[in-house]
Amino acid sequence: MLESLNCEVYEAADGQEGIDSFRKNPTDIVVTDIYLPGDNGLQVIMVLEREFPGIKIVAISGVETDYIDNLQAAKDFGAAHCIRKPVSFEDIRGILE
Repeated sequence: MLESLNCEVYEAADGQEGIDSFRKNPTDIVVTDIYLPGDNGLQVIMVLEREFPGIKIVAISGVETDYIDNLQAAKDFGAAHCIRKPVSFEDIRGILE
């Protein structure tokens, strides 16, 4: 979706790889799932927000548990936008505009 909007995309296999990648190649926006191998999306958000205050982070998740709304937690930790899966093209385009 992002590439179809002429965005340059960097991918990471897990949370720590995503953090390391951003440190080397800062981008205008970070999109992270909440559930990732290794450091989960909430940890990614906390680390990036601490090191790069004001970074634009989009958190996505399809899981809501009985004890915590993960997207609300992502917002509390610094995510600028939170989207429930399935993510639509309109969701992504709206964030970038």
